[in-house]
Amino acid sequence: MNDANSLIDSNIPTGYHYVSGKLTQNETVNSANPAALVVIVAQDGGQVTPPATKKASVTYTFHDDTDNKTVGTPVVVTGNEGQTLPTGLVIPSGYKLAEGQTLPTTVTIPGSDEAVIIHLVHATTPVTPGQPGVTPDNPDYADLFHKVTRTINVENPVTHSTDTTEETVEFGRTGVKDDVTGEFLPDQFGAWKVYNTANNTLTDETTGTWNEFDAPEFSGYTPSQAVVEAKTVNATTPDETVTITYSKADNGDHGNGGNTNPTPNPGDNNNNQGNNGNNGNNNNRNGNGNGISNGNGNGGITTDNNNNGNNGNKAQAKTLPQTGNQSNAASVAGLGLASVMAMLGLSGYKKREDK
Repeated sequence: MNDANSLIDSNIPTGYHYVSGKLTQNETVNSANPAALVVIVAQDGGQVTPPATKKASVTYTFHDDTDNKTVGTPVVVTGNEGQTLPTGLVIPSGYKLAEGQTLPTTVTIPGSDEAVIIHLVHATTPVTPGQPGVTPDNPDYADLFHKVTRTINVENPVTHSTDTTEETVEFGRTGVKDDVTGEFLPDQFGAWKVYNTANNTLTDETTGTWNEFDAPEFSGYTPSQAVVEAKTVNATTPDETVTITYSKADNGDHGNGGNTNPTPNPGDNNNNQGNNGNNGNNNNRNGNGNGISNGNGNGGITTDNNNNGNNGNKAQAKTLPQTGNQSNAASVAGLGLASVMAMLGLSGYKKREDK
């Protein structure tokens, strides 16, 4: 046996060692040392036959079950048969293991090449307005915010400019973001709630309010509407635009009784002025009568100051249909007739004297 042992020892290949004990023909002994995998000895302790070195590879591929496609670059681990090596596998960004899958950290090299498929699905992240960075002004979260706006335009009649006031109510909702695509899942949104922009929090209220708006006042002008009423709104309320215009105020609103024409009404009677016409008739007796008549009677005719009394009488007769004025006219006619008769009498008298 000593000779046999010597023979064995002298024929052990570099990297192998003898395993003590009686071994049957073709029996293999595995060692914990990867460099000394197998030693085969003859039953009679003769020639040692070193094992053949055998290499193999294990290839890992990631499959996206959500989109049914291969993702990332395959990972290949190569080594000697039976050798245990680390895999170095890392799940691609935005994914997670599908149900029932594990991510191996080490692999023992098999006797032949192998392919392993690791199934993945898209990872998701719930998002709530008010979280760091989740604000209305961040375009990445535009799907989580919505505002309804009422625009009030005031057309300033003094400066001829338009002053604009906007009343807005901001709404927000929760969502679930796909970490692979960066998009929000359309069926995972929460209900719209009022979003408090002052402290960046989502409230429990589903409605907000557009406040009452009082139209500004401009002296001498009247607004098309003095007040824009307050209104309760929700996330589905359409935007509104209100325009307030101004018109010049009616003079009747400023103590003039609505009378914008200072010209007297021709239908108004003025007895005193009518009497002035009569005075002209009286003055006619001296040949210097002034037949002025003011048109406030019944659309009376105004005569020139140089008209004689007779003309004044004629004008007055046309413009004074009242009973009292008719009596005066009759009196004047009687006086005229008496004067004519007197003149005729004097004429006859002179003729008799001439004879």
